[in-house]
Amino acid sequence: MRIVDAIPLLLLLALAAHGPHTAAVEPVKLIVDTDIGGGGCNDVDDVVAVCISHALERRGEAELLAIVQNTAPLQCAGAISVLNTWYRREDLPIGAYDIATSGATLELEAPLPYVVELADHWPSAVKNSTQVPDAVTVYRQALAVQPARSVAISSIGIHTNLAALLRSGPDAHSPLSGVELVRQKVKLLAVMGGKYGGQHGSHSGGPACNLCGGGKNAHNARTASAASSFVAAHWPPESQIIWSGFEVVRLSPARARSILPRESNCYQLVVQEIVLCLV
Repeated sequence: MRIVDAIPLLLLLALAAHGPHTAAVEPVKLIVDTDIGGGGCNDVDDVVAVCISHALERRGEAELLAIVQNTAPLQCAGAISVLNTWYRREDLPIGAYDIATSGATLELEAPLPYVVELADHWPSAVKNSTQVPDAVTVYRQALAVQPARSVAISSIGIHTNLAALLRSGPDAHSPLSGVELVRQKVKLLAVMGGKYGGQHGSHSGGPACNLCGGGKNAHNARTASAASSFVAAHWPPESQIIWSGFEVVRLSPARARSILPRESNCYQLVVQEIVLCLV
């Protein structure tokens, strides 16, 4: 029996960029980097992450700057757009990893069924990743205009986008290299990835799927593993990294029903996918 891993605490970790929330504190500037059912761990937790990020924005605790897809399946960007549309943030920039990146290609894989369900049957302006810019462009454009050390990145999936950002050079949005742009603008990178001991930390055996790309596609797993290693080695020390592993939190169907609006696509998909994974 496998319980779906969920990450409601990950975005709360991103809020740690400004410490405890009070009415006088400015909303955390937040970028969500997600695989959303398209690789890595291949589950539904990313829907929870995107929905919580929108909920935090509605509460005035976060300011969403962008959501980027770090995996290959075309319809994942459409799923992100559906969730943005439900929260009336159709204007929120979406980016997708360039799967033809030299030296770090990703092969196309089929996404989980809920991704297709979202993209095909719910309203949204974007239906697939061919309709959105490269994630690195979205990252650089968003970061360039923000104040120094003000942005939190919530990484929920493989690190392809983050590695590509660090490797990027000056462009129309900023004269800085990727490393310097991160150094100057990103206060916190909150990573869902890794296993850090204890019975929960080692429950599934093998390396953490968000850091190694999962086990379905050997080529993509190698690409994802190389990206994770590069990010860990080259992320500027001036920008804090919080690593939160599998052991941080679990989500049951009852808990999902208690925290998600029943009328939302988030609620319907999460409860459906958790029940399927419990069988």
